[in-house]
Parts: sequence; structure tokens; C-alpha cells
Amino acid sequence: MASYNRSRRIGEEIRKIVSTMLINGIKDPRINSMVSVTDVEVTSDLS
Repeated sequence: MASYNRSRRIGEEIRKIVSTMLINGIKDPRINSMVSVTDVEVTSDLS
């Protein structure tokens, strides 16, 4: 159970970081409004 919670927390942090990078890194306004990260799947071995 603890491994699942850790994987979920890590996945959520990865999702936030990638979303922020996409929002701040893409300067094309057409793409900026269409891109979103809705889910990140992390395996039990965190790969």
C-alpha cells in the first residue's frame, strides 16, 4: 500500500512539473491553449 501511495505522489509531481514546463516553455499561443497533461502512470519500480 505504501508503494502505491508513493508512486501516486511521484506521478502527481511529475504531472505538475511537465504541465508547468509546457505552459512556460511553449511560446506559440495556439499550442499553449490546447496542451494539458491529465495523467501520469508510474510503475511500482518507479520507472
